[in-house]
Amino acid sequence: MSDTKRLHDVTIVRRAPMSRLAAKLERVTKEPKGRRYYIVALAALADVLQARWQKEVAAPGGDKRLASALEELCPRLIELASALSDLDAGIVAPLFKPGDKPGDRVKGFTSGEWRRRAFVALGVRALVKSRVARKTAAKIAERAMSPSRALFAKGATAQSILSWYDDFRDGEIKNREAVYVFRRGCSQQDRGELSDPDFWFRAAALAA
Repeated sequence: MSDTKRLHDVTIVRRAPMSRLAAKLERVTKEPKGRRYYIVALAALADVLQARWQKEVAAPGGDKRLASALEELCPRLIELASALSDLDAGIVAPLFKPGDKPGDRVKGFTSGEWRRRAFVALGVRALVKSRVARKTAAKIAERAMSPSRALFAKGATAQSILSWYDDFRDGEIKNREAVYVFRRGCSQQDRGELSDPDFWFRAAALAA
């Protein structure tokens, strides 16, 4: 919780929640990139946001709208962390169960896989916009993604990368998260932002 100390005529504000968040996130980054990584990250974020909620509730001039939103959000983060933890015991929480409606269950790759493909396709698009031939752009992308090819379910060959680019460009991809990533990236590129293909290839390598 923040506290303020006046020294001479200078007001010093200590932001304890952010320092707490920094300390917790530093510990998170030392966790192996497995399920526990996400459990610890969610719990750390929930803890800091809960401290902020308590501050807004206690302060006479606290932001009541923010307090109300945090009161709703914090338990959801804890619920998600708990549901992930339950998976280690073989317990599948309802929020992780497949949908029952027709069309809800889609066989194929995870949304994480599709987001990575979207980033690679955006890198190819950036190259094509700079007048690099499609096939040449795909080969450049293959070389750029070579250190990270294990992240992709079926690797990242020039041929497959070209297919991803064409499918995203032609609206053939059904994964909503990936489509959003690609469309947003296209808008950014069309505005003259993030036109460096290496940015998108790095994003693909870092995407969860």
